[in-house]
Amino acid sequence: MPGAKQTEARGVNNRGDIAFYADAQDQLHGFLHASGVLTTIDVPDAHWTVATDINNSGTIVGYFADRGLGLAHGFVLRHGTFSTIDAPGAFVTEINAINSRGDIVGTALEPNGDTGTNVGFVRYRDSSFERIAIGMYSYVADINDRGDLLVNGNDLTGQFLRVHGEYHSIQACGAFAFRITNQLHLAGTTSGPSSGSVGFVLTPRSYLTYRILALRSPSCGM
Repeated sequence: MPGAKQTEARGVNNRGDIAFYADAQDQLHGFLHASGVLTTIDVPDAHWTVATDINNSGTIVGYFADRGLGLAHGFVLRHGTFSTIDAPGAFVTEINAINSRGDIVGTALEPNGDTGTNVGFVRYRDSSFERIAIGMYSYVADINDRGDLLVNGNDLTGQFLRVHGEYHSIQACGAFAFRITNQLHLAGTTSGPSSGSVGFVLTPRSYLTYRILALRSPSCGM
């Protein structure tokens, strides 16, 4: 994004429409790039807005901060209309992804002592919620069109793939995945041989074992 301090592309659909956000003039804004046209995505009266994904129907999701306490809430932008999404019992909600069926996933901060507890959630197209909790910290990074989930925990619990209701640990040598395809390929980032990070694609040999493609890292011994 020209003139922005930070730009992060987060989601793309089959038409090549891209949902992303950028820090422009010290303010976070969501954006849509579709058919060569750039459109700003800002929730009305929000302090800032982050767009995280777009599905094949053109529905955009993300989260924004209110101007009261500055707490984050999820949003859905469908046919030009914004809807606010808050996970049940949570005081912070962030939406990470949406699939073609309209199922939404994200993370929520629930009250628990002084700091709260981070849990993941799925909001299905019928508006019902499923709470996802693995250990003391978890969030759902992505959902594919089959309903498979990419669930992230902390450094101790790691990442998990939920396929047909069963959880499988992802062993990817320090790699961090944030997108899952219908074929169970994963995309994300990992530490490069020098400073900074590099992107990667993971392809499943089975539900239990993943290997890194097009990536050579001395720390992984590959």
